[in-house]
Formats: sequence, structure tokens, C-alpha cells
Amino acid sequence: MAGGDRPKRVTRAVVAICLASGYLASLTFNLRMGESAGVWTSPGFLAGAVMLLSGPLRIATLGVCLGGNVAIALWLGGALVPSVLFPLVNLAEAVITAHLAWTFCGARSRRLSLRALILIPLAAILPAAIVGGLFGGAILAAQGGRPFLEAWAEWVLPTALGLAIVVPALLLAARWPQYPDFRRGRTETVGLLAGFAALCSAVTWQTELPLFFAIFPVLTLVAFRLGPPGAAVAGFLVGVVSLPMAALRHGPAMLASGLDMGGRLRLAQLFVVAALFTGLATAGALADHARLRRLMLWRDQAARAARIRARAAEARAGAPRDVQPRTVRERQTAG
Repeated sequence: MAGGDRPKRVTRAVVAICLASGYLASLTFNLRMGESAGVWTSPGFLAGAVMLLSGPLRIATLGVCLGGNVAIALWLGGALVPSVLFPLVNLAEAVITAHLAWTFCGARSRRLSLRALILIPLAAILPAAIVGGLFGGAILAAQGGRPFLEAWAEWVLPTALGLAIVVPALLLAARWPQYPDFRRGRTETVGLLAGFAALCSAVTWQTELPLFFAIFPVLTLVAFRLGPPGAAVAGFLVGVVSLPMAALRHGPAMLASGLDMGGRLRLAQLFVVAALFTGLATAGALADHARLRRLMLWRDQAARAARIRARAAEARAGAPRDVQPRTVRERQTAG
């Protein structure tokens, strides 16, 4: 029994390491870029640690994330009090997101339906970002002397977008085996995602043509072939590729000459949101259809098997029985 549990423990440990590494890497990028980052993906990895891990491993992973957050913030020159308070606000957002997703969105189920994929951003992520923004915005306002509403909006929008990019991708990637209709070979899976990432890089690197539309046909192909997990990973790739490019003044959003840099970042964020919801909605509808089709086939096969058994039983019941001789003479003649 212990030998059978060992691979599971190793898998959980690998997941914890990946979540902690993703949190610290994204946090370092966010802190270096500041407001120009456009999206804060680090709280999404913290929410993933709350939702995908349990027991002492969850506590250890959260401790590493929060301790690393404080250390990196201080190393980059942050003040002590905000460097300690901001990670606690991120933790509160992660816990609220997990609680709402478990309670109202069906995030504990083996498969995430289209309804769950729509409810998680709206009923779990957005309220968590709004509540977290009350505290994070207050800290930002006290730190920079800005109006509270401005600081609150500065906290809520990037955090909500980062959670919406990361959390569905983590939840669906962890449930990839639960979507057998979209099980593809490793070569096709890696090829599709790598090609999609290359296309996103090419589209968002150049600033000559408005090529945002070129993403959606390939995103639809990924949704058809890889289902909800692949679509969520593709949406994550769109966010982590296009938003840093926009922060570095690359991409079709830079063609909006009537907008300042903040407006161009918001335009890039709207593109990421549109791509994310398009991919998830398409893949979720396909997954529900495939599950319904498989259920109907299973019921049809069960009905056919039941009819075959009924006909066999009727045939056995109607078969002529051997007639035994009734009289002594008949028995002697038969003998």
C-alpha cells in the first residue's frame, strides 16, 4: 500500500514545486515591471496551491510562497510594512477564490462543466479581487497618497485578470485525464501548444499590423482538439505572452494612437479576456456535447444488451421439454 502511495506523493510534491516556482517567478516579474505589467498572475498560483494541495504540503507551499514574496520584495527595495501586508492580501484573495469556487461553482467536481468555467471568473475570482482590493487599495493609497478609488481599481483589474488566466488553467490541467474525448498523443499536444505560443509571440511582437484576429482560428483548433484543458492552457499562453509584450511597447495594441500607454495596456487586457473566454466557452460546449454523446451511446448499448438478454430468456422459456413416459408399458417400451 505504501508503495502505491509513493507515486502520488511524488506527483503532489512536483505540483507543489511547480506552483511555488510559478508564484515566485511571476511575482518577480510583476514587481520589476510595476504598474506597466498590466496583469498580476502571482495570486493565481497561490489560489492553485490552496485548491490543488492539502494538508502539510499545502501549508509548506503557502509558507514558501509568502516567505519568498517578502524576501523578493525587500530585495527589490520595497518598504517593510507593504512587503509583509501585500502577501497576506494575496493569500486572502486565494482563500476567498477557493472557497467561492468550491461552494458555488462546483470546482470540486471531477470535470468542470461550461457552467463552472463561466461561474469561476464571475462568482469566485471577481468577488475575491474586489474584496482584496479594499485592503490592497487602502495600502496603495496610504503608501502613495493617491485617491482610494484609483488605488482600488489599480489593484482589482490586474489581480482579477491574473486570477482568471491562471486558476482555470491550473484546475483544468489537473483534470486532464477526466476528458478522455480529447486525449491526444504527446506529439500533437506539444505541437499544438508550442505552435500556438509561437503564433502569439509573432502576433504580439510586431507593431505594424492589427493581427489580433489571427489568434482566434488557432485557438478554436486547440479547443476542438485538446478540449477545456488545452483551451485553458492556450488562454494562459495568450496572457503570459501578449501582456508582457504590450508592457514592452510591442503588439497590435500599440497601433491605437488615440490611447495613452495605460489605455493600450487595457486594450491588450481586453484581447486576453476575449481570447480566454472564447477558448473556454468553445471547449466547454464541446466537452458537454461529447459527454452527452458518450452517455447516449452507453445507454443505447445497454438497451441493446438488455433486449438480447430478454430474447434469449424468451427462447429458453419457449423451448420444448423432453416428455417423460407416463405408464409402465411406455417406460418399458422406451427402455
